[in-house]
Amino acid sequence: MRHANPISVWTRFAVLPLLAVSIWSRDWIGWRSLVPIVLSLVFMMVNPVQQ
Repeated sequence: MRHANPISVWTRFAVLPLLAVSIWSRDWIGWRSLVPIVLSLVFMMVNPVQQ
């Protein structure tokens, strides 16, 4: 399914830095880095698609 709203692309780009920092900080904060990783991935999957 295509994204009808161009803003949804920018929200995905906004998630990428959070995902990168979460993966990078896994040694620093340990297993708790999985929380922002999972939240980022879930948000990317359910990113609002408007018609």
